[in-house]
Amino acid sequence: MKDGLTKLTARHEAMLLRLVSGATANEVCFEFGISASRLSVLRASELWTSVEGKLRQEILEGHRSKLGTLVGKAITALDVSVSDSSQPMLRLQSAKEILNRTGFGPAMKLEQEISPVIRLYIPKGWVTPTLEGGDAD
Repeated sequence: MKDGLTKLTARHEAMLLRLVSGATANEVCFEFGISASRLSVLRASELWTSVEGKLRQEILEGHRSKLGTLVGKAITALDVSVSDSSQPMLRLQSAKEILNRTGFGPAMKLEQEISPVIRLYIPKGWVTPTLEGGDAD
């Protein structure tokens, strides 16, 4: 649909910015006091779609740039979590994520052995509870 829109006004640009920032069409219509059909006509124009596409691309490139600055911190966090022996499940998940991201994906099965024995410390010393409720020590 073409409505002859040849120039975007400051108001149009403000509406565009709200839309590409995540506002819904209904929110924009309410905020700017226009009907949904008018916004639809604006959004269908070649000029609007061109500018909206460029804005979305700029935002995406900004996000990619921001994520690029976080890569080093993410790698360090994974390195720390893989080395953390106090949390074996986190350690396993981190190792799986690293392997998955480096091409050793889901085809490779990782297993972790967890001891079925639970040792409890009570005032008289370390005990291993049994199913019958008695001490194994």
